[in-house]
Amino acid sequence: SEVLPQVKQSETIYEFCVNSSTGEWEKWKPPKWTCPESDKLDFSNLLVPTMDSTRAKYIIQTIHRQKGPVLVVGAEGTAKTSTQVMFLAEQDPNEMLTKRINFSSATTPGMAQYAIEAELDKRGGKNYGPPNGKKMTIFFDDISMPEVNTWGDQTTLELVRLVI
Repeated sequence: SEVLPQVKQSETIYEFCVNSSTGEWEKWKPPKWTCPESDKLDFSNLLVPTMDSTRAKYIIQTIHRQKGPVLVVGAEGTAKTSTQVMFLAEQDPNEMLTKRINFSSATTPGMAQYAIEAELDKRGGKNYGPPNGKKMTIFFDDISMPEVNTWGDQTTLELVRLVI
């Protein structure tokens, strides 16, 4: 077995991953996508896995398994939100509570706090947690959107920092 994969001239190392069961290099492959059977298709909500979303989702899954926070960055239109939505859709609702919070320039710390606490049970004192022994994953979308105040702070992001 080679330390690095044999890469053709038109390929890069980023097109390969190590198969965790065999320890061998193989090319990334998006999962086979099948069109949902329905009388009416909602094309705006169809999520088709791509090579990039497959790679990103793998990294997100790996970090999530270790209970680490994940920050996905990229330019507009690079499927950051779609990749996260695909990841959240794979979570078992019997074990994992998922919450998506969309930020805008009007989002205040109070609004973000209420959006999080609305899903939680009070456990005593100032302690809150997901109901029924579940775990919780929060997806903050458009994290750079909250307004910057006079002092250059984004106070809504201070709340996010505390949550993380």
